[in-house]
Amino acid sequence: MNPPTHVLFILTYRCNLRCPYCVVFNPVRYWRPDDDVAIPPALAREELTTQQIVERVIPQCEQAGVEVIALTGGEIMVRKDAREIFRALGDSKLKWCIDTNLTFCTEEVAETIIDAGCDTVFASLDGPPEIHNKLRASPRAYKTFTEGLARLMHARAAAAESKTSVALNCVVQAGNEAAVCDVVRIAAEYGVDSVSFQLCSKLDYGEVFQADVATQALAAARELAKSLGLRMSVFPIPDPTPADLTSWFSSPPSAAFFQGCSYIYSSLRIDPSGNVIPCVEHRIGNILEEDLLDIWRGSVYESFRAQIMKTPIKACLRCCNMDSRQGSNPGIESIHPVQTN
Repeated sequence: MNPPTHVLFILTYRCNLRCPYCVVFNPVRYWRPDDDVAIPPALAREELTTQQIVERVIPQCEQAGVEVIALTGGEIMVRKDAREIFRALGDSKLKWCIDTNLTFCTEEVAETIIDAGCDTVFASLDGPPEIHNKLRASPRAYKTFTEGLARLMHARAAAAESKTSVALNCVVQAGNEAAVCDVVRIAAEYGVDSVSFQLCSKLDYGEVFQADVATQALAAARELAKSLGLRMSVFPIPDPTPADLTSWFSSPPSAAFFQGCSYIYSSLRIDPSGNVIPCVEHRIGNILEEDLLDIWRGSVYESFRAQIMKTPIKACLRCCNMDSRQGSNPGIESIHPVQTN
């Protein structure tokens, strides 16, 4: 078994927003343990300390041969030690990226992100002001987002040199189907490098999704992004048709898109308490108790892999990391956002 190449590190489940589609706060949690998996659930009761992250998690990832570590939440910047963690990652040999709603991106935080050499910042935007605020359940969400984005772009521009790429990520869902071109325009206005559109992952879709509208809007957004010199991607279905989107947003989910899983052979996740989880919240070990490579190659993870390859669980059918019939999601697997923030 080759070592893991990508680690998704969930720094915290805390967040200042309560987006109804979030895989953390949705009442029907997407990552919830599955009754059909004979592995105990992971219960993240406490968050790892700064020292545990800097002296254990990051070195373990380096020693295991991990290439990329992606920080997500919750909202990672609610942690008061976020800047210290960023600096520690900057001092490591790892590539690293972050998912954020940018609410807490002060000038100091923005400068640290750039100075520490973050490879990619994925900033979450659901549409223009009225749509973003509605889907984020906050009347100030768009204002605080754009203020944080402006600080981040200013910090990058002020740096003598910077390798940090900034991307906007939009979760396509009922309520913003027609707004994807607006996201591209906002990206161009603030000078970001790319835009990604992620099809919403839910166990059950109760809302009516306008598949025809979304298909036309995504096609128009692709042309607009090309004309503006922006990179654009859609995942996990790179070029969806109306029939694809109708099927994706249907309940109960069909297995039409699932063609196996490569994620569990290249990636793992670490929750806020240090539990190592494959994707859904099943505890296959804890990084404070065992070395990461031992967990990765251990019998518990092997058992999970065998079960998923034989019989996928419900969450597999709408996973953003799936190998769909139209291909895997683009780019480095862990350098794309998670449906949070």
